[in-house]
Amino acid sequence: MTVTLNNKEIDIDSIQIEDVQMFDYPDFVDAFISFATYIDGTYLTEDECLQLQYQEGELVNQLIHENNLYI
Repeated sequence: MTVTLNNKEIDIDSIQIEDVQMFDYPDFVDAFISFATYIDGTYLTEDECLQLQYQEGELVNQLIHENNLYI
């Protein structure tokens, strides 16, 4: 999976998600991206993390389920 923001590729493995609550299963609407980096190692700002979350609407939910972050 390739995800880009501002024409730069995001390092998917660097994405950290917070506020994953089991009571919110399976939608996890309160969860959010708290940290991520571009492939070149540059950190995304808070605003960029928010922009990424809105741009890639299902990404947070997909990563939570793929990585079993709700357990």
